Amino acid sequence: MVKIDSKDREILYQLDLDSRQSFAKIGSKVGLSKTVVAYRVNKLIENGIIKTFYTVIDAFKLGY
Repeated sequence: MVKIDSKDREILYQLDLDSRQSFAKIGSKVGLSKTVVAYRVNKLIENGIIKTFYTVIDAFKLGY
């Protein structure tokens, strides 16, 4: 099991709310620099905590 701290949990929460927000914006919300947020996100990906990012497309709005 991979251990994460409260800052990692805050980052995950922010990504869950809006995965398109910048690392700088996340950093300002969690009290870390954008560089540290980027490092932590990459570690979360490497450790398999974050598995994927994906887009959900509204087919109805595209006329399907």
